[in-house]
Amino acid sequence: MKIKRKKKKLTEAGESTPLLLVSPSLDAGQISTFEENISQARNVLYTSHLAAKFTEIGWQFCLILFLSALTGYQSLALVSTYGLFSGLVVCLTGSSAGAFVDSAHYTRLQIIQLFIIVQNLSVVVATACFFFLLRMVKEIDLVPLQQDTSTRFLALGAPTVSRHIFSNFVPPLNATTIGLLVAIHVFGALAKLSDQGITIAFERDWIVVMSKVAASDIEDDDENFRPMEGDKSLGSNASSTLYSAGEISVGDADGINTGVIRKLKEKSWLSETNTTMKQIDLLCKVVAPAAAGLFLSAFDNNDPTNSLATDIQHWYNLSYAAVIIGAMNLGSLYVEYSCTLDIYCRVPILSARNGRDNEKAKIEDLPSKASIGCGIFSLPRSLSLYLEQPVAMGGIALSLLYLNVLTFGGLMTAYLVWLGVNYSLIGTLRGFSAVVGLLGTVAFRISERQNGLASTGMWSIMIQFGFLALCYLSLFVQKLDFSLWLLVIGVCCSRIGLWAFDLTVTQYMQQQIPEKIRGLIGGVQKSLNSFFDLSTFALGLIFSDPHDFYVLVAMGYTSVGIAMMLYYFGVYKKKDTFH
Repeated sequence: MKIKRKKKKLTEAGESTPLLLVSPSLDAGQISTFEENISQARNVLYTSHLAAKFTEIGWQFCLILFLSALTGYQSLALVSTYGLFSGLVVCLTGSSAGAFVDSAHYTRLQIIQLFIIVQNLSVVVATACFFFLLRMVKEIDLVPLQQDTSTRFLALGAPTVSRHIFSNFVPPLNATTIGLLVAIHVFGALAKLSDQGITIAFERDWIVVMSKVAASDIEDDDENFRPMEGDKSLGSNASSTLYSAGEISVGDADGINTGVIRKLKEKSWLSETNTTMKQIDLLCKVVAPAAAGLFLSAFDNNDPTNSLATDIQHWYNLSYAAVIIGAMNLGSLYVEYSCTLDIYCRVPILSARNGRDNEKAKIEDLPSKASIGCGIFSLPRSLSLYLEQPVAMGGIALSLLYLNVLTFGGLMTAYLVWLGVNYSLIGTLRGFSAVVGLLGTVAFRISERQNGLASTGMWSIMIQFGFLALCYLSLFVQKLDFSLWLLVIGVCCSRIGLWAFDLTVTQYMQQQIPEKIRGLIGGVQKSLNSFFDLSTFALGLIFSDPHDFYVLVAMGYTSVGIAMMLYYFGVYKKKDTFH
């Protein structure tokens, strides 16, 4: 039996994209090979994503602890300056990184492999700086400081009431140590920007192209969908044959247009892939921090009751850990580089740039309405394009969730360290919150099929807002242990709503954004995320005393409430207008 295939062009947001680089007439064996190749390409994508996220999350966790160690665990200042600087870099250059993903002057492979090289080598340089900086601590510079709950150390002679950045800096303060600290900020920010570029390329471009290829194996004849070999009939009549795209049932075959089937299968493939990628993210958030915590505990457990902590070996041990983390990133560089090459070879359509190889990919040439504002008050062109998209309010709502310390991120981690919680327990708690977040990905997959994206986004952000209320209530609990656990439980359970909402907005943008500006819009989204993220660290710098952490909690809870309202009025109420 021969299965006919026609080279067709599917239309996405007004763009024509050739999908098949295969023969118009394939037998069943060839089709099986075609489908197997796409499936294998996706599995390789998962492998690359696993290697990238495990090393990135592990590095970010250790980075926070290293910065905290440099202040004797007494200040949020260095954690805040790093978060502020790296966030500012991504905020200002994120749209440019996204536009680079759209560039027709380079192949998709060249673009993503450049990001991979820069990201991993930047981490290697930053870890080398940490190694030298931690080994510059001199035993004579240390003086014990007795607190109510633990013993910590401050730089000799630094006034305890001072609020400047280097008040609690443990290494000797000189041009070399300051230079190394600046290098950590610069290369750490470059690594973060490159990581965002990799995410944009995969999430907003490669996956979308692959979903179209995966959906292009639907056979058609005069625009009517016909059964492919392997489909099962539930009866003797043709009208009783049922079909599905992915896990979505579309009924019998009579009169069903092939384009509808392709679109359904494409959405199903996207949903499944997005969910799996997010599950990999969350599994890495489970394993990487826990592994990093145990790893660092093997070198130094940050135990305030340990009298040996006053010894210089405390910082020397951490310096050895920094070297090993750098070596792990070199290994990740090889894995990611090889995997992207493998995917590119398995999916030849990735080498095409939608007929734009000879075009100038300039923002000025992109279709758009008039810029928002006038004169010097006009918004940047990329931001104007972003705001014109139908799901812009959903994207802004997602970015507002970054104005929140209730995430087991840098500031909350530094706060827990200040309370005397050891590394391994922090890593375990962070991992547990990711395990709970996995429930959100499962709930998204079920809800998206049954209720649609709009409703899924609405209930998910409401769930997050509800659980974060526990964190806000913890501010009014006097008993420290109970308050701490109320805070942790609220953060962990809120992950269910957070990741379901994240997946919702991501898939909305994949489906609604035209192909030639997908990278640009994705870059603007990352910039907005970073803007609110750096705003959190700016607040952390202002309220750097861990005793003021309650101010950051209250602001984070408020931002989630505002995001919920933006999504309701900007997306949920207008869901019928989306194509």
